[in-house]
Amino acid sequence: MARKKVECRLATWDDVDAELGELVELKAQEDGVESEMNDALKAIRDQFAPALAQIGEARSEAESQVKAFCVEHRADFGARKSRELTHGTVSFRLGNPTLALKNRDWNWKSVLASVKGAMNVVLRRCVRVKEEIDKEAVLAAKAAGKVSDQELAESGLKVAQKETFGIELRYEEPAKAGGKGAA
Repeated sequence: MARKKVECRLATWDDVDAELGELVELKAQEDGVESEMNDALKAIRDQFAPALAQIGEARSEAESQVKAFCVEHRADFGARKSRELTHGTVSFRLGNPTLALKNRDWNWKSVLASVKGAMNVVLRRCVRVKEEIDKEAVLAAKAAGKVSDQELAESGLKVAQKETFGIELRYEEPAKAGGKGAA
């Protein structure tokens, strides 16, 4: 979506300062309304929290009972992994496969060494070696003058930096804020 150009109606720094004062007022109003909204939301949450907690505990207990029964009667499922009932379906599902250490004698460092030395070529190819540009090091080298713009360009790089505009509002009386910004 294209950004539309804003036509400036401010002519002097005094106009800018007056507009900043308006921003301070609007921000204070916004904060007040948000505070009222948050208070109302908290009151509603507090009102319904006991009932929701009680329902949550009852639901958790019911789910535990259903699960315990299904585990005890797993043989009733037969070869199937689910069982349809009037009010729902209960099931046992396998999660996604993950790798785990075989036992406490192994750690990931010893597994890596073992896989690197494995006779199985396919298993040896399962070791990752990730190469990537160290962007922070390139920027540090450029800042230190060890790399030129030409050298970066020859490698397909350039240092890019964006300028952004910001407004910092003061929430104190203008007399305390000090002098006005001049052009």
